[in-house]
Amino acid sequence: MSNDSLRARIESVAEVAANLTNTPDAPKYHHVVPQSYIRRWTPGRKGSVRSVRVDDGRGKLVGPKKVGGIDDFYRLEADDIDDTSTPPLVVEVLLGVFDNLARVRIDELLAAEPGPVTDVEMKADLAMVVATQMSRGQSFRQEQFDLLEYTSRQDPIEHSKVAARMWLSSTGQSLDDETIEVTAAQMREKDRRSLISKDHKPQAIQLMMQNLTKLVVPLITRNWAVYRTQTPLLTSDDPVVVIGGPSTDRRVKPGNAGAAVWIYPIDRNRLLAFFLPDISPQLPFVLDAAETYEINREIVAAAYEKVFEHPDDDIASTITVPPRPIAPRAETVIDLSRRPTRWFESGEPPPAPVSRWYQR
Repeated sequence: MSNDSLRARIESVAEVAANLTNTPDAPKYHHVVPQSYIRRWTPGRKGSVRSVRVDDGRGKLVGPKKVGGIDDFYRLEADDIDDTSTPPLVVEVLLGVFDNLARVRIDELLAAEPGPVTDVEMKADLAMVVATQMSRGQSFRQEQFDLLEYTSRQDPIEHSKVAARMWLSSTGQSLDDETIEVTAAQMREKDRRSLISKDHKPQAIQLMMQNLTKLVVPLITRNWAVYRTQTPLLTSDDPVVVIGGPSTDRRVKPGNAGAAVWIYPIDRNRLLAFFLPDISPQLPFVLDAAETYEINREIVAAAYEKVFEHPDDDIASTITVPPRPIAPRAETVIDLSRRPTRWFESGEPPPAPVSRWYQR
């Protein structure tokens, strides 16, 4: 899809959302993973997927329409939001545009042979899709709630000074008191004008939209490759997984920028991988059974709550991971950045999957 074509579709989103708001057709069950994506793990268009809770192993067969979603998850509504200028369903409708783009582009990837992905337009479109998927789920939403809760406990003037000092330092500017004071004041005014609402849920949705746009360019600049797997893959309610690599602490979530590889299962036997620019995708573009098991374990460990598999597979029952830890209350900015993984209390977390990937 060209930029002009995508822009034209986005321009119609607000009108569509406004018309939907008070109609019986207004979507209430909002998918954190698209229906068309979940259907890639069903036996036929009308089939069901097996949904399995990671922490207790309970599973059931569910149709794609009622799996991987939460009621009103993207609904923008608060006393201080004017629903005539910001329709409550505008984000849900916009995500539908990205979901249609995902369906078309993933179909094209699946029709090609495994190997490097170099088509510029394909990467531009799928970068938007993947960035959206990374930002739309419950994991990211919880991270934003934690950030907002932390910020609400800080003195706004002192907090803005800390943020100003960090930004000035990162950009190589002067750190004298006057510059910090002026920059902090500018940040406070910008935040005041830019916030969509005083309520945390609309703020978290706003941060979601801002985050996905920041991820697109870093994604495009990575080296992409599609791998075929010898045994089936499963997926999850948070299917884009960031892997730091063999030298990182597996007990905390790696940062997106420095992570060796991001992975995204695109169907039962295909995995899309995004490597750092200085890491070349390694032949063969086939993952054997042991490597596929490692990838599936990574997907299960990164899931927020559930994994999804084809009804003929029995993958989830073969993989045991610790419960998802509750992040301790953040007292510093560093606390916010060190998100615990399921391996947080493990003395020996498993090594990063597919060891041959990390050769430079």
